[in-house]
This record gives sequence, C-alpha cells and structure tokens, in this order.
Amino acid sequence: MDTLRTPDESPPLGVISIVNTVRCTLIWHALAVVFLTVGTACDADDSSDSTATVVEDASSSVEDTPSSVRDSQRLPGVGLDDADTVPDGPLVVDCCDEEDASWESDSGSKTDVAAPECELASECKDFDNCTDDLCVDGACKYPPIPGCCTADSACDDGIECTADKCNFATLQCSNVPGDNLCCLDASDCNDFNACTTDTCVANQCIHPTTSSGGECGCVLDILCDDSNPCTVDQCISGVCTYDVAPNSNGCCATSEDCSDDDSTTNDICVAGLCWNGSSACELASDCPSLSPCLGADCVEGSCSWLDVEDCCVTDEDCDDGHALTVDRCLSGKCIFALGSPIPCTKASDCVALNGCVSSTCQADAGFCSVAPLGGNGCCTADPDCPSTPDGCGESVCDAFACGVANAQPLIPYWEDDFNAATLQWSVIADASSAKWQLATAQYISAGQSLYYGALPAMTISVGTTAGTVTSPVITPVLSSTVMLSFERNAAVEAITSVDKFWLEVVDEQTGVATEIWNKNYNLGPGLGWKSVLLDISAHVSGPFRMRFQFDSIDDVPGPINEGVYVDDVKIGTPCE
Repeated sequence: MDTLRTPDESPPLGVISIVNTVRCTLIWHALAVVFLTVGTACDADDSSDSTATVVEDASSSVEDTPSSVRDSQRLPGVGLDDADTVPDGPLVVDCCDEEDASWESDSGSKTDVAAPECELASECKDFDNCTDDLCVDGACKYPPIPGCCTADSACDDGIECTADKCNFATLQCSNVPGDNLCCLDASDCNDFNACTTDTCVANQCIHPTTSSGGECGCVLDILCDDSNPCTVDQCISGVCTYDVAPNSNGCCATSEDCSDDDSTTNDICVAGLCWNGSSACELASDCPSLSPCLGADCVEGSCSWLDVEDCCVTDEDCDDGHALTVDRCLSGKCIFALGSPIPCTKASDCVALNGCVSSTCQADAGFCSVAPLGGNGCCTADPDCPSTPDGCGESVCDAFACGVANAQPLIPYWEDDFNAATLQWSVIADASSAKWQLATAQYISAGQSLYYGALPAMTISVGTTAGTVTSPVITPVLSSTVMLSFERNAAVEAITSVDKFWLEVVDEQTGVATEIWNKNYNLGPGLGWKSVLLDISAHVSGPFRMRFQFDSIDDVPGPINEGVYVDDVKIGTPCE
C-alpha cells in the first residue's frame, strides 16, 4: 500500500496511510486520553494488502500528506490544524472497503462492521406522536401506532353514522355509533331477542324475524312481567307463561278460590289476585282499583268493576299482526317496539326512525309505541319493496321502510380482487427494492391486495422510488354509465408534494393517459381503508387500461411510510 507524502513541510508528525481513498477512521491514544483501542486488523477482501498501519516513529513528518487529504480524514471535532501535533503513542489508520468490510480478530474470525445507524431508541426521534421510535438491529424504524391520531379528521372511518373523535389525551381514535341502528358489525345489533336475526347491513342494524309464529314473543322472563304478584311470569321457548303462584296467600285461579266466608264482602279473583272487600260504597273512589284492566265504579251503593277498553293483561293481547314489531303488554298498555322499548315520560322522548312510522308515548306504561304510517317507499314486509337489479343487493323492509341489504354501488362486468396466485397486471419498477406486487398484510377481500412497497419490511423508505402497474385491457359497456370502484389504503405522507399516488385510464387505441384520481381525493390519505367510486364515462370511448402509479419524489422517510394498498377494483354499470 502506497503512502502519500509531500516534501518540505514541518513539524515532524506520525505517518498517515491512506488506502483506496475509502472512508478511514483515525484512532490514537495519548498519555492522558484514550480515543479507541483496536487489537485487530481490517480486512476488506482477503487481499494481501494491509488495510491498517500502526506507526510508532514520532519523528516522521505529516508534511507528506496533502492538506485536502488531511482535512477529509479528520474525526469530527478532532481536526488537525497546522499547529497540531500527534500525541505520543501509536497512531492507527484503519481503512475498510465500505461494500465488504469486516474485522479480522487475532483468532482469524470475522464479523461485519457496517456502522450502525443507532444503538438506542432515543437516537431515533421522528417527532411524530403516532409512530413508535425503535432501534432494530442498528437501524431506526418508525412503525405507525394502530389507531393513533392527532386530529379528529384522522379518525374518519368512512361510516356516516359514527362519531369519529380523537382522544387528545391518549391519541387514540374512537368511532362510536351515533344511535341504536348504527353498527360496525352484527355484534353491535344484539336486540336480545332469540326470535330475530341480528344483522348489520350498510352500517345499519336490522332485525328480521326468524319465525312468524306466536312462539317468538320473548327471550327474558322480565319481558313477561304482568305486575301480578300471584303469577309466575316465565319466558319458555319464546312464549310468556303465567302460572298461578303456588302456596301464595291471596292468589287465585277463579273467584271461588277467594271465599272468606264473610257475606258482607265481595270475594273475587282479578288476574290471579283475590280481593275480599266490602261491597258498600257511596263513591267510585270507595272501590279499590284491582287491575289496570278493571275500572272501579259504585252502582247503587255497591262496588262493581268494568273492563277497561284497549287494556291488556298479557303480551298475547297485543298482537298487531306485524312481524317487524315486538308486541308487549306493560301496565295494561300495549307497546309496539322496533327492538327494545324506549322509555318515555313525554311525547318529545319518542322520535320516529323514518317517515314510514309514528312513535308515541304511552305515558301509563312509560314507553314509546310505534305504528306504521304507509306511503311511498313504505312497507310491512320484504315483498312490499321493489326488487333490486342482480348484483346490487336484496330488497328488505326495515322499520316499515324499504331498504337494500348488502348494497353495492355498481353491477360489475370486470373486476379483480387480487387473490389469484400471480398478479395479472403489468409492473414497471425502478432499481429500488420497492415495487407493485401482491401482499397479504392488508386486504378487503380476504387473502391478498395490490401493494406498493418493499417486502417483507412493508415500507417505502428505500430511497427515492417509483413504479407503475397496468391492468389488462378492459372493454367497457358504453351504452350505460361506466362506473369504477376500488378500495385503497394510502399509508404515506399526507402532503401533496411527495409520495404521489394516482390512477390513470389509458386509451388502448391512442395510448393517451388521463389522470382520474389521486391520493388527495376522499379527504387525503388518512389512515385505514377508504372506498372510491367514480363515474369515468367521460374518459373512456373504447377499450382501455387502468394504471396505478406511485412516486416518492424524494428519499426522505416520512412519519407514515408503510406504502399503498389497492383492493377490489371493479368496472360496471350503476345500481340505481
């Protein structure tokens, strides 16, 4: 290995050896300060050249080294000025090939010596509260914290009926259903009724009955309470039963069970309860009210009781003939509810769910009762609703209003859910490790999605990176509106100047490409999956291809750098 020197310079210093102008590390120790102790030689490629020189001759001159070379070899804060001298002791200059560096120990073993980016997590600050700052195997990693947020807008789940909030104390999103009908999945729709199927359709709870028979009237004993202490109120296989309470004083099955052997009293059985009272009266108030369904009166000095109109004793007395309602008798009043009854004390407590139903407060019972109104778009059963086109969902009658279950925005005639064994789209990638490819980390249709990034690291922090992926040829049905829908998750920087992600349609005949969507639609990238629905009729006049593109623009890692995902791409006609 040659030693570079320049003549006629002073004062004398130790000799510095430079190898292949590759990065070198100056190591020396002085009498009082030790910078680093090295007991091995640096071997870059097993060649015979030495890559470290230890110079003990303190009388040698550094004048032979050009100033530009000396400047480039200084340690930070330990540069050599003209007046500097090397402390006594050995001077070690180690030069290692960056591409294949290794330390060779005295025993001959080798270990990698690539300089670590970090040793402690505290060295990896990205000043983003929604990422974990980690040091993994000497490299800084910034994985996003699931559900983390710094603004309410970051918590948008795309569901209209949820309240999307960011808890600024915990930096966690919450997406809370705004009413009893709003749901994220079927578990949000439990109406505790064994006779209904609890289903979440388009984020709205529906409860179609599983049986139209009278046996589906209850699921809990408490729903059968008739306020009569002389009956045992039970729900058995969906049926309310009211047996006379055994061995209970004052309880009866008929009036004959109530005789007290006193000719001056009336002995009657009212709803399983004996009453033995004087028949003498002057006013109706002298006669006790024995049941919500019996009105007391005083007739010619004797008490009598008349049936109260529209009064109920059991749930069976309240059948309104509509399978959509749960019919219950509470405090002698019939309550017809859509799911669990809603308590009320005044009319304003009862709000109709839609224009097809009324809701009134039965003050005596303390609950709201609903009734169908009828009209355009209203129904009492599924067959009352107009059928939907094939592929657009199923017509349902929900809360006496027609709706669609499993609603779809379009009827597809071309689609790709990216669950095939190989990607059917054409990929163009640059020299970076990131590209468009199939991935299993996230998806909508179970299995796989289309992903841009590096695997298995799941990142686009690989330097400047860009690539395209182009679909097979698609022939549109031009006689109808051409609709495009897809799901996307853009886990990239939100600013518009970098991490560009967009979609083009490319005319198959002319090759002209037109941008029809980019990441800044739908309120920007955000976190999580978002749906895209576009009318692309104005951009297609014949066979075309779709082309997704990504370009990081720069090589600076952002706070969110997992990459982008696409799933369930569909071309079709609208369902309306």
